[in-house]
Amino acid sequence: MCSLVGDLDSDTCSTAGVALWRAVGSRPGVVCVDMRDVRFCGSAGLNMLLGVRALAEQERVPLAVIAPSRRVERLLELTAAEQLFHIYPHYELAVDDLGRQ
Repeated sequence: MCSLVGDLDSDTCSTAGVALWRAVGSRPGVVCVDMRDVRFCGSAGLNMLLGVRALAEQERVPLAVIAPSRRVERLLELTAAEQLFHIYPHYELAVDDLGRQ
């Protein structure tokens, strides 16, 4: 479980991205990205998430977005990216669902 807090913009995405890449690289059963406390997510944040998603697919590690804030949810909807992510209200459901794959 990785929890992102605050703004996901060009200043913060590199730090968040490194943490998520390390999480995926450790090849756990599931990587959950808790986004309930993300206040802003711009194109840099979306691109970072898409990059992590690509790595997770390559490594065959299920990736779940947990409880995206309304702003994140709206960005995913506007860009049709919500179709690319497994989105869950809490991590227990994600682990139960994706951990069986």
